[in-house]
Amino acid sequence: MRMRTVIGYDKNDKNWQADSDRQAMFPQGEPVFLGKGGTHVEFQNSLESVENANGDIAGNQLGYSRITSTLTYLKKLITVPKYYEVNINDYLPVVIGEGSFADDILTHLTINSSGDFEDGIIDQAVDNAQLSKVNAGISSVTVPVVTWAKTVSYTQPEIEQAMFANNWNVINAKHESRQINWELGIQQIAFLGSINRPNQVYGLLTLPNVNINTAIIPVNISSMTPAQFFVVVGQAYEAYRVNCNRTAKPNRFVMPEDDYNGLMVAVSQTYPNVMMADWLEQGFKKLGLTGMQVLPSAYGMAEYNTVAGLGFSRYAMYNYEESSLRMDIPVNIRSTMPGTLNNFQFQDAAWAMFTGAYAYRELEVLYFDHA
Repeated sequence: MRMRTVIGYDKNDKNWQADSDRQAMFPQGEPVFLGKGGTHVEFQNSLESVENANGDIAGNQLGYSRITSTLTYLKKLITVPKYYEVNINDYLPVVIGEGSFADDILTHLTINSSGDFEDGIIDQAVDNAQLSKVNAGISSVTVPVVTWAKTVSYTQPEIEQAMFANNWNVINAKHESRQINWELGIQQIAFLGSINRPNQVYGLLTLPNVNINTAIIPVNISSMTPAQFFVVVGQAYEAYRVNCNRTAKPNRFVMPEDDYNGLMVAVSQTYPNVMMADWLEQGFKKLGLTGMQVLPSAYGMAEYNTVAGLGFSRYAMYNYEESSLRMDIPVNIRSTMPGTLNNFQFQDAAWAMFTGAYAYRELEVLYFDHA
């Protein structure tokens, strides 16, 4: 027999009031036992419990004080929220650690000034043949660096309560919340740029001075007729080659995730064993783009990029190369040691420095949009 310690009696218990046998056995009221594992369990009367069940106190209300009963088991497993997460570096080069503590990052651009090739043809029969000169110049692009910082604060009672609860640590949760805030925030910056500084911090899908084609992909690729679908790869690639004056070949094609998921169907009744996704990738390979990666992104969808002022489906074809397109994180997230002035309140800060995405060769990026 398992012994339990009685710490009080409750005459307001509904079961005790309705059970005459229990009233005869426990005239003082329903026994209140010490909770499992030594946890002190507080009880509310039945009316308050009913009000809580009816939603007067939201079940998802922030905090860690909850009404329990003698039959409540506190599970140590905590269910945490999930978020849309991707590896930014799969989509664009991210350089970490260069330019730490700078206000901006300057990148030089070389400009050739060599004249026409045939200017170099000389006539050896003429004594005073003039040699054409070759020259080079330099320009630059300056990208601002943004500093980010957030603090976590807590008190001595919260430390003690975290130790006492033994199943949820409010201090760890605060630090994890800040870390998630950084990871999801820098992810959105990478794709959509800054919402508050749209003309200063850009994203992969919001780069300025990038040309936009609205004719080749008028609807989702997965919704195209076979006739449209069979030519879309060649048309998109040709548009890209024209855009960059045939100086580069793309190796990334980013498309809205809902459209990408829709490609997992047969191309047509004529080709029932070939999925549209396979046909798309094979089409790029036939063009010699063996390194081409077709990647999905929720940020390409209208419902997720409206916050950045787009509000339509955006596709991006570009050359994944650090000298052409990149994002810098001069100082990756780091945190300070917790400090206190009174040994009651504690605080630490996490901070980082980053830039938005920037296209250093703008013609090597091409957008395809449709409403």
